[in-house]
Parts: sequence; structure tokens; C-alpha cells
Amino acid sequence: MTEVPLFGTRFRLLGGLAAAAVLGSCSDSGAGPSTPYPYDLLYVTGSFGNFDIHRIHLDGTGDTTLTSSIADDEEPATTPGDPRIVFVSHRTNQPELYLMNPDGSNQVPLTADTGNLDAGTLQPAWSLDGGRIVYTRLRYNPGNTPAHEIFSMNADGTGRVPLTPPSDTGGNIFPSYSADGSRIVFWRFPNDGASGIFIMNANGSNMTRLTGDPHGDTDPCWNTAGTQIVFVRTGDDTVPPDFHHTNLWIMNADGSDQHRLLSTGAVSDSMVTCRWSPDGQKIAVVHGNKVAVVNVADHSVHDIIQGIEPAWIPRETAARH
Repeated sequence: MTEVPLFGTRFRLLGGLAAAAVLGSCSDSGAGPSTPYPYDLLYVTGSFGNFDIHRIHLDGTGDTTLTSSIADDEEPATTPGDPRIVFVSHRTNQPELYLMNPDGSNQVPLTADTGNLDAGTLQPAWSLDGGRIVYTRLRYNPGNTPAHEIFSMNADGTGRVPLTPPSDTGGNIFPSYSADGSRIVFWRFPNDGASGIFIMNANGSNMTRLTGDPHGDTDPCWNTAGTQIVFVRTGDDTVPPDFHHTNLWIMNADGSDQHRLLSTGAVSDSMVTCRWSPDGQKIAVVHGNKVAVVNVADHSVHDIIQGIEPAWIPRETAARH
């Protein structure tokens, strides 16, 4: 059976994370030598029961704590179409979606299944225009086996729509919208065990496989042009997959031209999560407990800070709120 995260987190470290420490820096330049890169990183750090969301510049400066609840806050997601951050919080004893401003203020719930301990909401992702949020809904079947279904809703939490059929075991996770909002890419692990990256229309129709066995492919993410999808391949080119070796791969939106982005072994220690920057120049990843940035042009990798679950956010929003 495919192992899946019970509470939806992409990366749970045994014992949690050590105190966040800046590990290096990535070039913080944008249009010119004196122009900072226009996007900051959000990331998660802490220990079990006390994960919090931070934001940081790519040069390692400006590290700011955005959440400080007594429960886990994690899985931040952003979009150019809305300045707010959607994230997962366990402050009601189960995972639910919340919204907050870019500076961490005005934290409000979007979903509330409080009291229903057989459910929870995870892994949010915005549409590019900020109008919709797609996410994973967790439920437990008899026997305490988890199942994951993909839903979408309006940015205010209304209009929830199931997109994938309920499953007895396994399910559908890590959804991501295409640039025009018409399609969703996600990782599917159906009951027959033939897991892989799939794509479907935004209403759940026309589900189509893009990748599959024998590779363990997960965590897909569109570029903002809507032409390519980056994903993590577990086992890389090994058959059967070596689950201690992962790498970044890229393919066209129709699944063609699948190829490794990084050379073998460049980032091969437990890589998870990949998030394309809105300008298409960089990809944020996690490997070996570290948030890192890959420059798409030259494939160089720059460690930023200890942490997990990175997301991009416009740098200018830090001063707006």
C-alpha cells in the first residue's frame, strides 16, 4: 500500500525541527544589482504540536514569525490574485483551513468541521486569480483507514464542491490549479495501487493519468504560464524505486517530455515539496530538513533555512499590512 500523510503534511520530521537557522542565501537581486528579488518565501518550522509559519527574504534576512498559536500551523499557500495566505491549522484539534494577511494579522477560519474528528481539510492551493481554493479533505473509514478527496470552494469558504469520488482506501492529494483555472493536477493513489500524477478539469471531469508506476511521483505544481508541471520523482530512474533518492522532474502539461531537472544526486536526500515562483525563475524545494531554491536557468541549488513546506509571496506585501 502507498504510504500517505495522515494529516496531510508533506514532510513530518521525527522529533520535529531544530530551531530555524539561516543556512545560506540565494541571490536576492531582481531586475538589477540593487533590486531585491520580488518574492519572499513562506516556510514552516518548529516541533510537533507547535509548528509555525514564517516568512523570509531569499538572502536569509527578514525572518518573521506569522503564526504563534498553541497548535500546528502549516501548509501556507499564496497566489498573485489575492494578497492573503491560506493555511492549515490544528487549533480546533483537527486540521482546518484559515486565512490571514501577509503580516500574519486577521487569522480567520475558512472551514469548520469542529467536533467531527473523522474529517479535516488539508493541502490548500489557490487559483491564479484568487477566486477559488482547491484542497484535500481527509476522512476516516471504519477501521480507522484514511481516505483523501479533493474539493474546491470559493475564496470565502462558500460553494464547496467535491471533485473526486470517495475511496475506501488511498485517495487523491496535493492538488494544484493550472494558470487559467480550468484544470487541476494532483497525486492519485487508487485502490488498485497504480498511483501517479493525474490531471482533471476543474469540475472533476476527464480525469487523465500523466505519470505512473514504477516511479513514485508526487507533489505536482504548475508553472504560472500553464505550460509545464514540476514534480518530485521518488526513486528517480531506479526500479524498484529507491525511496531514499528523490529528484525534481519537469513535464509538459499533457505529460509529454518528462525529464530530470537536476543532475542525479544534486538534491537527493529526502526531497519533498516543489513550488514554482510566480515569475517562473525559481523553484522552492525541501531537502534534508532545509528549504532551498533552485534557479531554473542554471539549475543551481541554494539552501536558505531549516524548515519545510515553502511557498512564494510578493515581497512588497510585507510592508502593506
